[in-house]
Amino acid sequence: MSTNPFQACPVRLHPSRAIIVFCIALALSQLYVIYRANLPNLGMVLLALATLVIARYMILRYGLLLQPRSVVRIKPDIAAASKLGLPVEKGVFLNVTLKNEKTFRARAKPTSLVHPWLTIIVLDIDNYHLPLFAILTYDNVHSDHFRRLRVALRFSSG
Repeated sequence: MSTNPFQACPVRLHPSRAIIVFCIALALSQLYVIYRANLPNLGMVLLALATLVIARYMILRYGLLLQPRSVVRIKPDIAAASKLGLPVEKGVFLNVTLKNEKTFRARAKPTSLVHPWLTIIVLDIDNYHLPLFAILTYDNVHSDHFRRLRVALRFSSG
């Protein structure tokens, strides 16, 4: 059995300025597109309001980690893979803690985006219909823990 490159290092997320700036820039670009489109006034107002509501949601949930379903802690569960008889390369099992202190055992899906500055983990939770997302950037996670998590996710998807 191979060793896990993650070495059971828990990851604690902090508020991220990079995610907040990205959400604001995305909202501003969408508002500009809405403004430049030839829409009736009511349509323009409704689309602008929808854009602002979505931007607020993204900032609160992923940038500031203030919503109850915001992921605030990720800890690998190495024992889960061995209990199921799976090598580490078959998937990274994670214990995910939300802001409301609920903890779930999840598995990182292969559709997760792994990049040195941005990692979006798509979490598959047992008995849960919708996927859960964890967005990690260079400024909301300890750099060594972030590197180890990226390596573990790369090994598991390959």
